[in-house]
Amino acid sequence: MRIRRPGFGVAVAAILTAGELGGGVTSARAEPSPTQPIYQLVNDSPTTSVQVVEAKVIPPGAVDSSSSASPVTVLDGSTGFAVDDLVVGLGEGVDETGNVQKLGLDFGPGQFQPGGVLNFQLNLSSNVGPTPSTNPSLIITAPAGADLSLQILPVPEPMSLALWSAVLGIGALGSLARRRRTRDGSRA
Repeated sequence: MRIRRPGFGVAVAAILTAGELGGGVTSARAEPSPTQPIYQLVNDSPTTSVQVVEAKVIPPGAVDSSSSASPVTVLDGSTGFAVDDLVVGLGEGVDETGNVQKLGLDFGPGQFQPGGVLNFQLNLSSNVGPTPSTNPSLIITAPAGADLSLQILPVPEPMSLALWSAVLGIGALGSLARRRRTRDGSRA
């Protein structure tokens, strides 16, 4: 995966007309962060491959543009494209609705094949909290004829995970204590 600066291609440059791009490269085999949402982009088309995908980031500024790291970390399970050909761009600017932030994915000459899956995490700004209620949304603009779907895979919230673990642990201990009392009572 490569990150390029402005002027790296007509299609992606048109997407990112008003902004700076993030730099750096993130491994295609990176381990997912347990506190960050995992996004899954799927090419649902049975016949159409896609070269460029644009996504509007809601809220603007949710993806860190000040870092030298890539705005996207590609995760295991991604298929249907050459990770080394993937070019990621992040642009920020202003349009008629106010501040905007857009993510551009250029899959290169091999394109994003039908049935392809891109599992990824975003390099989030520090002002975005790691809870489902604060996860940024991505609004995909699919090229003509493309059939793309995007979902955010559920990531357990650390607090609810700890709470459920404690509840299950207490329940297991209570069950064990009842069994011991029943067994000890039958011996008497």
